[in-house]
This record gives sequence, C-alpha cells and structure tokens, in this order.
Amino acid sequence: MITRYHITVGAKTTAGIRTSHARTSMLTGTLDKLSFDQAVAVLEDLQNQFKAGGWEPWAKNGSKWFDLTPQGKKRLYERMFEPGYSQTAQLRIPKKYGMTFRLKCTDGCWPDEQPPYLFLIDVGVGSDTVGWEQGDPEVWDKSFPGSVASNAPARFKCPDGRSH
Repeated sequence: MITRYHITVGAKTTAGIRTSHARTSMLTGTLDKLSFDQAVAVLEDLQNQFKAGGWEPWAKNGSKWFDLTPQGKKRLYERMFEPGYSQTAQLRIPKKYGMTFRLKCTDGCWPDEQPPYLFLIDVGVGSDTVGWEQGDPEVWDKSFPGSVASNAPARFKCPDGRSH
C-alpha cells in the first residue's frame, strides 16, 4: 500500500512524504521561488550541507556537484534559459539513499516570457535504487533486499509481442 502526504509550510514551501508498506520511501520538497542570486545562495548552503552529510554525486550517470565558482554561476544562469530550464545533480549515500537536487527556472525563462526571472530549488530523497558495484542488485531486481515480487499480470504488450 502506498500512501502520500503533502505538507505546506508557509505560502509556497512544500514537502511530500510517500510511504510504502508502513515505511517512508520518499521525501520531496521545493523551496520558495527566488531571484537567481538568492537561489544560488540557498543552493550553495544546501550543497555544503549535503557534502558534509556524506552525499556524493552519482558517478554512473556523470553527475557532479553544482559548480558555484563565479564562472560556474554564469554558466548555470545561462543554462536556466535553455530547453529543460533546469540543472540537476543526482546524489547518493551509497546503498542507502538517492537524491535529486535541482535548480530550475519557474517564471520568465521561457521564450516570449518577461522578467522577473524566478527560480526554485527542488530536492527529492528516496531509497538508493541503483547498485553501486558490478553485480549489486538494483531495486527492481527480485534479489534486492526488501523487494516484494509482483504476481500481477503484465499491463501492456509491446509491438514485438513482449509483455511488460
């Protein structure tokens, strides 16, 4: 059974908690919309806390910490106006937790929109679902600790006839 709870703190700061089998399986949250300079200051503070807490970028997908040098901030600002309108760091505490740590433009960045440009920091935390070393089970593998095998019939068939 999956249960979802949503929490609002203040007018715009929200968090959501999802539980599965009476255990918290995911925590997500977003901060208030901020100017770029304000958002980067919060991003830097959070990044420093995550580093100190043992989080590390997920090397398997090439993820890196946000580059918050003066040149890095300039590139990050430019990235906010390109399709996708965000930049994400995938972080892990190996074999325990996974995190999506994202800065995204929410207002004014799309073509034909006008300033003010507003940005949001999005943080989502859940179980580390990906094996870190060769041969480690992934969360969808039946051998993953705590996995619950499904006996449900396939929901759809591919054009090549395989069931999924």
